Amino acid sequence: MTDTQNPQPEPQHVVGDEVNGHRLTQTESGTLEWVPVPGAGFGAGLPTSPEPTEHSQPPRGRTLPVWAWIVIGVVAVLTVIGGIGAIGNANRSDTAAPTTSVATTRAQPAESKKPEPSAEPVMVTIGDYTGQTAEYAAAALKSLGLEASYATAGDATVNGTVPAAGTVVEAGTAVTIDATEKPKLTLAQQNALKTAGDYIAYMPFSRQGLIDQMTSEYGSGYDVETATWAVDYLAIDYNAQAAKAAQQYLDLTGFSRDGLFEQLTSEYGGQYTPEQANAGLAAVGY
Repeated sequence: MTDTQNPQPEPQHVVGDEVNGHRLTQTESGTLEWVPVPGAGFGAGLPTSPEPTEHSQPPRGRTLPVWAWIVIGVVAVLTVIGGIGAIGNANRSDTAAPTTSVATTRAQPAESKKPEPSAEPVMVTIGDYTGQTAEYAAAALKSLGLEASYATAGDATVNGTVPAAGTVVEAGTAVTIDATEKPKLTLAQQNALKTAGDYIAYMPFSRQGLIDQMTSEYGSGYDVETATWAVDYLAIDYNAQAAKAAQQYLDLTGFSRDGLFEQLTSEYGGQYTPEQANAGLAAVGY
């Protein structure tokens, strides 16, 4: 006969399970009893519901659907990742370089630049271009970094410069060339200049010796005026010509100093002036 007041627990129930207003409880002696739950809707007597069976027992807990477990798992993963990120941000905040607030930063005054020392001026020496053409002198002065100017036109011969030759000036200084424009040459003058130049290139001559050669009927046959003009126009260095003549005489035969001096100054010899002859003798060692 079944005990209706104390239903016997079945093996599938554990202490604390509630069925039909009764809770499974373990007594002091170790036995299990169904004890009425106060206020469960049953009287003090036996429960009116039939004894729970294997098919009618309530579930131990509420079972969640599959999608709910998926949501719970995703939330848990995100929570773990968020915690790791928070720890990383905390570490970075400890080591990050401090930043300066724009509102509290004051503009630093720019460092004043010290003026660079000025470079030393370039100094040049004006050359001597006397006797050269004005075009040549201007080109030479410009190559030195100077400003050159002259008032003459055409073929002009330099007389000097302002500042004078040998003056040391700063680069960029203006230099005025004093030059005399050469006159227009006649055909006879042009040819006389060519003839005089050819004679001097061939052998040494004194001034008078070259004029005689150009005016001789056995020479070129120029008139004295044209020949003299051409010889003087060339501005020949007659000391150098006397030295060449003295060396040629010594190459032909031996001469004493007096004999060589006589040969250089004779009207039948070189026709050099005494000063030119002495310069020539000094040049050859006399």
